[in-house]
Amino acid sequence: MALMTIILSSNVWFIEMQDLSYVDFSYASLQNVLFSRANLLCAKFRVGCGCRGFHIPQCNFAGGRCEFTGANLRGAFLAGANLQSATLQDACLVDCNFCGANLRSAHLQTADLTNANFEGANLEGANLKVKTFSVWKP
Repeated sequence: MALMTIILSSNVWFIEMQDLSYVDFSYASLQNVLFSRANLLCAKFRVGCGCRGFHIPQCNFAGGRCEFTGANLRGAFLAGANLQSATLQDACLVDCNFCGANLRSAHLQTADLTNANFEGANLEGANLKVKTFSVWKP
């Protein structure tokens, strides 16, 4: 797979409009990576994936097989992302921004949602049997 638009600027990786479907990012260190409008259909970000400073605005994760099981997404920016039916079970989602995200039928059981922002997010049918949840305050 060729990644055509990769820019490293100020220690931030910028990857725009790439088809990264089915890529397994498990155990990858994705600190300060910005995926903009990427297709991440069925991508895997499982246990061991470190994603501090991870930005994935307006990315497509739909399809029901995108996995974030046990991933550390602390502070990730997922605003506007399509995470319909995604598996976020046991993930660390502390301080994540899900504003306007589609989390319809997402699996969030036993995830840590401390201080996560779901303003305007679609949580219809999502499994919210979570480990920790606190209300986000602007």
